[in-house]
Amino acid sequence: PLHSRVPCFPFLLLSCAVIHGAHYVPTAYGLAEIRSVDWCGYRGMLPFQRYHGPMVTPATPQLEHRSSKNHYPEMKTEVRIHLQFIYVDSHLVAVAKASGALSVPGPRRNPSVANLVHAYLGNESDDVSKMSVHRLDMDTSGVIVYARSDLALGKLNEAFRDRTVKKKYQALVCGHISVQEGEINLPLKRDKRSPPFMCVAIDNAEANGDFDHADGNINKHDGWHKMMRKAPKQSLTLFEVVSYEFMDGLPVTRLALTPVTGRRHQLRVHCSAIGHPIVGDDIYGIRGEGTPNGGIAEAVMDANFPGRASLELQSEINQVVQSRRQAAREKGMLEQDACCTGGPGNLCLHAQFLSLHHPLTNAPIVFTVDPEF
Repeated sequence: PLHSRVPCFPFLLLSCAVIHGAHYVPTAYGLAEIRSVDWCGYRGMLPFQRYHGPMVTPATPQLEHRSSKNHYPEMKTEVRIHLQFIYVDSHLVAVAKASGALSVPGPRRNPSVANLVHAYLGNESDDVSKMSVHRLDMDTSGVIVYARSDLALGKLNEAFRDRTVKKKYQALVCGHISVQEGEINLPLKRDKRSPPFMCVAIDNAEANGDFDHADGNINKHDGWHKMMRKAPKQSLTLFEVVSYEFMDGLPVTRLALTPVTGRRHQLRVHCSAIGHPIVGDDIYGIRGEGTPNGGIAEAVMDANFPGRASLELQSEINQVVQSRRQAAREKGMLEQDACCTGGPGNLCLHAQFLSLHHPLTNAPIVFTVDPEF
């Protein structure tokens, strides 16, 4: 049974000890600190328990690597770096994902954090594909939750689908944004010029899902055509300025981002589309793989966002990022092909806050991890 693999406490949300004036709960890795707060998620007021403390890794003596019938390829992900637990019980696990690691294996069964979690903790069905309830981009760091029981899988999938799970991100963007808070309400679609990336849906024909593919795409497989013909989806992001900062003397803004909808690459495209791409974004930033400005023409950007980060400034910030990456590689901090720790040179986008209701007890809880940038 699942409980025999790792000592778990399914009701630890309802009972805790008081030690030296702070609240703690027992976990498989020792005592986890809980801080009581009274605000929960986007426009919601609920009491909850807040998990925010030192992260632990499988290097602890209490954690024993488990064998599995599933075969995992040789992993480039490292346990020391990519498996940092925030919280574990018999129904769910919260992990602090590092930048550069996949959340889930994907169709090609690539090594991922989900594989590591399954290899060390397992789940009720002993099937890694039945642990994923949401995901983070490979380059995004921060809080991610996996299901360990069939009950949690169903409940958490429902919660994410119904948007009762609340998430907040923190990002560094190029330039100083002139307003303190606002919303970005721009529909997103697949970018036919740079598939499989995303862009803003601004053409009426494309908004109706009616567009022609270039001749070079005529031999693409049916799945590709189906993906490209999906209609644009409404996408809404709320932002708030946390602080105005400088990176090697260059202006950057620290933003709190709340994705009201959860589209692919939504935060990255939206920030790029208002002229303030996220620092370290190799897809939607300057000279990235995707279409610049989220697909919006330069003339339109100049007319609508006169205070946006200039291309010269974006280029200078990009040079700082590249130099930090090179310096980190020379020090052995980064792999040649991927960033690892969320440190120098990575995408400056971090899933800082996630609130949900526990699938068994229905108790509202929050997981938070501060960014390293």
